[in-house]
Amino acid sequence: MISDSLSYPFRGGGIFIMITGTITAMILQFATIVPLIGLLALVLFYGYFTAYYYQILQRTATGGDQEPEWPDLSEFFDDMIRPVFQVLGVLIISNLLWLLALWQFGEGSIVTLIAEGIGMFYFPMAILGVVILGHIGGANPILIIPSIMRSFSAYALVAAIAIALPFALNALLNLTQGTPFIGWGVSTLFGLYFITVHARLLGLFYRKNEAKLDWL
Repeated sequence: MISDSLSYPFRGGGIFIMITGTITAMILQFATIVPLIGLLALVLFYGYFTAYYYQILQRTATGGDQEPEWPDLSEFFDDMIRPVFQVLGVLIISNLLWLLALWQFGEGSIVTLIAEGIGMFYFPMAILGVVILGHIGGANPILIIPSIMRSFSAYALVAAIAIALPFALNALLNLTQGTPFIGWGVSTLFGLYFITVHARLLGLFYRKNEAKLDWL
């Protein structure tokens, strides 16, 4: 499952998709600094790649093994805006305990650090629930906590890798800070690679544990 996820972005026409996606992402990021169209470019950037993430996860969960083409965004709200708000909702739900601990105990407290770790562990299953079920109720703790417990041994490894991916990306971003244009392109390419791997990993996890999760 891990090796499959790491190699998935290069399968079939994956390399071409990665390159075109990187170019598109760089254009949209550059456009965000342009007056008037910056906000639209920002929405397009996050919406486009969130839709792509959803498409990979959904295709993998239902048995697909080839990287999909770029999303058909004919329905602007449903294809782009709704997924972005869903991801924001999952982030808020996942971090409620951390925010409460931060408010009560402060940033350096061990309680706050534990709460932050719980939120990170919760997020992958929660975003999986939202993508599979198609609504923000998929992140409900009443659904997610029992699902984690029923598949804990398999989920613990998947969650550890899913949590590690953003940290790896952040480390790469720090390494490329001194080379503005090249570093921007490299970091964008790796960012696209990591979201592709993340989606594939969660999709494979769902495919193998669908009966245990019993969501549909």
